[in-house]
Amino acid sequence: MESLVSVSEAASEALKSPNRTRPELSSMKLDAEERVRSLVRGEWGFVGRLLRHLGVRSDLDDATQIVFITFAQKASVVEPGRERAFLAGTAVHVAARYRRSVARRRAREENLSGNETDSLEGVDERNPERTLVARGALVEFDRRLQALDEDLRAVFLLHEVEEMTMREIATALGIPPGTVASRLRRARADFEGLLFSEEAGEE
Repeated sequence: MESLVSVSEAASEALKSPNRTRPELSSMKLDAEERVRSLVRGEWGFVGRLLRHLGVRSDLDDATQIVFITFAQKASVVEPGRERAFLAGTAVHVAARYRRSVARRRAREENLSGNETDSLEGVDERNPERTLVARGALVEFDRRLQALDEDLRAVFLLHEVEEMTMREIATALGIPPGTVASRLRRARADFEGLLFSEEAGEE
């Protein structure tokens, strides 16, 4: 897996220091690389899913790899047990840079229906009608999600989709828990408001 190799190389590079002895460096290198490898195996899908919902499309694999490389470079300062929060916060920042880059290039918007297949695990491909309904629901959810303010969307995703706690979200985004709660309330209200306004328009 090319991405795993690149991330592991970043972890090794981050550990280089003239103040460490060779045995110490060797032990730390093995521990750090295993920590990174374990995280990549366990959280690659989480980071990719989060980035996609935050608007990353055509460069999703590259953006996901950037998140893990960032972790590999800063792993020594990330407390055990807070890896997922660090990944989530990094993903939010990477996605923001991606969207600014896309806006500057004014690139043509990616076709959503062509990028949703990987997120539909468990859909019975032998039942085309069920598959189309599932895909349509996912595209519709994503469309409403993109209509939310950027700050609200991040909190909404982390809590409602990824089921992270208020404290974990606060750590990931570097904001007080009270701000997380406030943004979540606003995000829920806005999301429901979009649904109700669309239903009213159809009547």
